[in-house]
Amino acid sequence: MKYHVYILIKDGKAVYIGCSGNMQKRINQHRRVKDFDKFTTLKTYKTKKEALIAENAIIRFLTLFGDGDWYNAENIILCFKREFLIREGNNG
Repeated sequence: MKYHVYILIKDGKAVYIGCSGNMQKRINQHRRVKDFDKFTTLKTYKTKKEALIAENAIIRFLTLFGDGDWYNAENIILCFKREFLIREGNNG
């Protein structure tokens, strides 16, 4: 099973960050209780532990530095992807 770290977005702002092994089921659950207009997967992991670590790191980052534009979903997505590109050595 693969685990996905994802972000729910409303009007360009992050409203929820989570992880799931069954995205379709989880998004359907969110649709009943959360107000969002789109979602995107940030990264897919082989283990639930890896996905939970990534999810918690993003949430901690937003808690510490969440003032201003950091809740802008585009900023979160770009920073998250840039971090992995640099880590993987593809920063060219």
